[in-house]
Amino acid sequence: MQQQKAYEILGAEDKREVPHVKQLMERFFARRTADQIFAMAIIGLNPYRSNRRELDLILQVSWPDGSREFIKNDDLGVSKYCLDNKTAVTLKKGQPIFLNNLIATIEVKSHDAKGIRVQGNDLSVKYEGEFYVQTDKLIEQARTAREFMGEQFGIRQHTAHFIFLPNVPRESLIVNPDLERVLLFANSSYSDLLKKAIGQQGCSGLSTQEFAAFGSRKFSLYNDDWQLRTRIREYFAQLIPSTLEQEKLELLSKRFIKDQEWATHIGKSLLAFTGRAGTGKTLKLIRTAKELADNSLENVLFLTFNRALARDLQRLMQLQKISSGTAITVLTIDQFLFRIAYKVGILSQSEVDEFLATADSKDFTVYDAVRSLLRDALCESEKVQSVRNYYRGYSMVAIDEAQDWLEHERDIILSIFQPEQVLIAAGTDQCLRAPMLANWRGDVTSRDRQLKVVPSNTALRQTTNLSIFCNDLAAKIGLDWTIKPNADLYGGEVFLFENFTEKIAGLFLAEILTNLREYYPIDFLALISKRRANIDLQALIQTFGKLGFDSWDAVSDAGRAELPELKKIRVVSLESCRGLEGWSTLLFDLDLWTDFALWKEQQRNPNLDFRTLISLPTWFLIPFTRAKKRMFIQLPQKHGDLRQILLQIYRENPGAVQLL
Repeated sequence: MQQQKAYEILGAEDKREVPHVKQLMERFFARRTADQIFAMAIIGLNPYRSNRRELDLILQVSWPDGSREFIKNDDLGVSKYCLDNKTAVTLKKGQPIFLNNLIATIEVKSHDAKGIRVQGNDLSVKYEGEFYVQTDKLIEQARTAREFMGEQFGIRQHTAHFIFLPNVPRESLIVNPDLERVLLFANSSYSDLLKKAIGQQGCSGLSTQEFAAFGSRKFSLYNDDWQLRTRIREYFAQLIPSTLEQEKLELLSKRFIKDQEWATHIGKSLLAFTGRAGTGKTLKLIRTAKELADNSLENVLFLTFNRALARDLQRLMQLQKISSGTAITVLTIDQFLFRIAYKVGILSQSEVDEFLATADSKDFTVYDAVRSLLRDALCESEKVQSVRNYYRGYSMVAIDEAQDWLEHERDIILSIFQPEQVLIAAGTDQCLRAPMLANWRGDVTSRDRQLKVVPSNTALRQTTNLSIFCNDLAAKIGLDWTIKPNADLYGGEVFLFENFTEKIAGLFLAEILTNLREYYPIDFLALISKRRANIDLQALIQTFGKLGFDSWDAVSDAGRAELPELKKIRVVSLESCRGLEGWSTLLFDLDLWTDFALWKEQQRNPNLDFRTLISLPTWFLIPFTRAKKRMFIQLPQKHGDLRQILLQIYRENPGAVQLL
């Protein structure tokens, strides 16, 4: 009977690091079998957690319980280990160290010895005639890998860090012991990997035992309770595009900038894509960024304050498999600003981690204070230069929903980046988050720079009937809002219903249940209020579960920490749905959404009469513009005027609008 291989390689097969990773795995694990040791190599992962590029390799190695391998502490360079996870004690010479689990991030550098320079603890490699230090990235990359493994798989363990030099034998370089500990050479052995990892990490043990342990049994690939092998495989199996994602990827693969009138303004003016909700501003922004990355070798930083959208775009970038030579990094505004706050000394690293972990349950006064302190700090040229150096890898920054950025945030961006490095997407009358529209034009022209506006008012995603419905709804409410239907996207249906049932859920998911078309659960989008939902979130998820579908819960903090998965229906808050789309959408909680919109508008205009729907802001219509083909709307109960308007539209358009 043939023995199972001791290793598995997952991730981007088209990455240039793949041959070198295969070489490494063969050398370390080819002579072993899966009942002795098992290793998983994840290649080309971009978790979008920092300003670094993708991780070349995350390596996890586990040893089975019962017949665990061990090595002796003779020449490991490990003199201490942590006793009971608290007290550091001396590790005896010859004392056995049992091997449980190893996690390491490995940067692959294919240079030969002539392209490498060593100075003390720094190793630099040569690119285009200049040497760039690589060792200063290792700790940050290990931290990024640890965060990713924790968020996606629940693995929380110390992560070792290495640079692999597949074309440099050990004898070709003279390095000191500290640098030696983070290097893997063309002729490094399995034993070298273990010794160096243990040297970095140390061991743990109990006072009653005569041995130490390396790594945690809890996170072992042999731990059946955690089923980590299956979970990691399933994660990468999800990284195939859904039908809607495939459409986006096809758009991203096409030339976009060429022959556009505004193309000559890139790099000379701040470029602004403008338009109503549903006109494709975010997609135009990401297409421009993608083409700059591919054809101009630009590294683009993509910023949004919407965490659900950030995760959606991160998945799209993962599917796109942007080459490691160029990069689009997607960050939320909180990730961006609080890392700067750490860089200039306003926050400690632990404070940054705490703030980012609780981004949606935050004390806004603390966040406002940090932003104000940061804007003041960036009045000092020395700190500005420090932050610019930190983000120097990015030649362009793309900003989504720029009209809704706070004044402090806009000032901080323009302190770090020149206006001509900035691309923005700005919605017409879509100021939901900020107290007033961000005046990018005024700030740019005050710096004696130029701004180029690229307007559009044609529906990008919606079929014609859905665009006509939105125009009719706006007109009957009395909102100054219209969108031009896209003649190439004919048809579309709107369904109104009173109570959500399993039958409604079945109609919502009709394409999947009947296999009429190749759609996936991720193509479907349910929208509820994050404040106090009329429909219980768990009840909604359970209803989908009865039909055999899991959900991506992007309403809760924990759910938004994960990338959306192919086989999960997306459940997102009404307040965070901008930039997202679904083949079919479900809208709940219109009473709460109406109350919220009126309340927000009253904060800005306290003298207006808010007893009628005409006082609603135009961004009230955003959730109605998320569907591509079919939209299901639960009729409101409290706001009778809105209910009657929806029913009137149904009576006037019985073909396109149905009452269930």
